[in-house]
Formats: sequence, C-alpha cells, structure tokens
Amino acid sequence: MKNLNVTIIALLTLLIMLTVVLVFSGRVVAQNTCSQPIGGCNYEVDTTGTPSFVSVHAVIVNTMTVQYYGPNDDGWISLQFNPDQYLVCTQGNGYWVQGIIAYNAYSNELLFTVQIWVPPPPCVIYPALIWQPQIPGEVSNVPWALVSGAVWYILYGMNSNGMISYVYEQVSVPNTNGPWTYVWNIPSQYSDYWFPSNVVWAGADVSYVIFNSGGSGTFYYCSGVNLYQGTLANNTAENSNVQYTQMFNQYTTCDMYQDFQT
Repeated sequence: MKNLNVTIIALLTLLIMLTVVLVFSGRVVAQNTCSQPIGGCNYEVDTTGTPSFVSVHAVIVNTMTVQYYGPNDDGWISLQFNPDQYLVCTQGNGYWVQGIIAYNAYSNELLFTVQIWVPPPPCVIYPALIWQPQIPGEVSNVPWALVSGAVWYILYGMNSNGMISYVYEQVSVPNTNGPWTYVWNIPSQYSDYWFPSNVVWAGADVSYVIFNSGGSGTFYYCSGVNLYQGTLANNTAENSNVQYTQMFNQYTTCDMYQDFQT
C-alpha cells in the first residue's frame, strides 16, 4: 500500500507539472497590428481615465463546438484577456500580465491561471515567462464548458497607482455545481500598469482551434470609468476562427458589448 501511495503521489506531481508548462504566449512582433477582427486579433478595450478595474463577461448564446485542433494544442480552448504587448514593452515596466481561462475537451478540465511575460523592447525578442501561479486553478469533470448559457469572466483589479494588483476569474456552466472562482494576487515586482487590452478565443501552446459554424455569444465589458473601442491588435501567439464585431454602447461604464460568432 505504501508503494501504491508513492506511485499515486508521483503521478499527481507529474500531472501538475504538465499543466504548469502549458503556455499562452504573446506575439513576437515589432508592432502588433492586424487587419480584421478574427481569432487572436480583436479590438482593444480602452478607457477614458485610470480604471480601478476592467472586466469582461463572455456569455455563450449558441453552443460553440470544435471542428479540429491545431498541432500541439492537445484539445485546449482558451479565453485570453491580453494587454497591448507593444505598449507594455515601450511605455510600461515590461511586464505583460495575461489573464487566462482554458478548457480541455479531452479531459473535461477547466484551468484558471495568470501568466506574466517579459517582451523586451522593442518587442522583437521572444518573450520570457517569468511568473505564474505555482499550481493553477483546476476543476475536473466539467461537461462541455462552451454550452449555451455558460459564462466565462475575467477581471483585472488595479491599485491606487494604476498597477494591476489581482486578476479575478470565474466560470459558470448550466446544470453543474459551479460557478468556480479563482483570484490571483500579482506580485508587485512583476506588475505593470493597465494598458488597452483585448479579449480573444484561441487555442494554446502557440497553436489554434477551429470551431464549427453556428456558435455565438457576447462579450460584456465593465469598468469604473467609461470604456470605448480601441485599436485593432493581435497580442497573442494563439489563434482561432472566431469572428468579432465592433463594440456597441461605447463611452459607458458597464454597457459596452461586442458580439462574436464561429
């Protein structure tokens, strides 16, 4: 029995290590421009002042199903809230704080995490991952998490200096025992200011996911200051075929929204 326990502990440790190395990296570009709002490219959320928080609710209206996954993706679907990489490395402290929720279609696992990258100026050197939670938030045995009525939520909280101090993440799926919530406190030595950021559906590990047609939903944005549609940008190395609309009800605090479809 002792040997069995040792084996089980070793396997669990290995699984945790395999999860931790899953990456959702920033793009390696001098400028993060792109031509149309699809996949890893979306309009950024910008603010009229220094926010104390900025959040997004991704509400699934029509169930999103997958046609196939790209190489190295291994069944992962991610919702990423990505700061403007170019602004971070040219106007900030160089710490790119990325909020991520991911779901694995093969293992029915939800993963909640934050990854902090350093894309050195002028953003042409491959960014280095310098911090993430030692053990990410994991929820097992979750049925398809992109079903109609599911809600994925990411919030950035800032301190009085405008620096990102925590990231709040939550997912609820109809007819389950959720919602599941994780809050990550950002180490002050790795924090940076809030910069215009965009929300995208993507794959993982520098790969992509292709959805079947017919899926749709809405991003609902909220902050304590007025929000508006910013630059069209690509701030991630991952991709998908999800299409995004323009943002509606701009220059409001919590009424701005944007539709997406597969």
